[in-house]
Amino acid sequence: MREFTLQEYFIFQELSDYKSEFFRGEILAIPGSSHKHNVITSRIGTFLGQCSLTKDDDCWIYLHDMQLHVKRC
Repeated sequence: MREFTLQEYFIFQELSDYKSEFFRGEILAIPGSSHKHNVITSRIGTFLGQCSLTKDDDCWIYLHDMQLHVKRC
């Protein structure tokens, strides 16, 4: 199987009609979410959002549609 570059992935994402993720040179399709999934994530987001209001530091909660680049630890 061919390995893709990160730049190729970004181009693919722009042209694609479905969501995907990039992992170690592979472009993997992400399935759509269900009603149950959305209920669970919105409840978790509400809870985390309330917790973040009690702290003095900047805390941002993102539930969907964020692309992250995570370096190896």
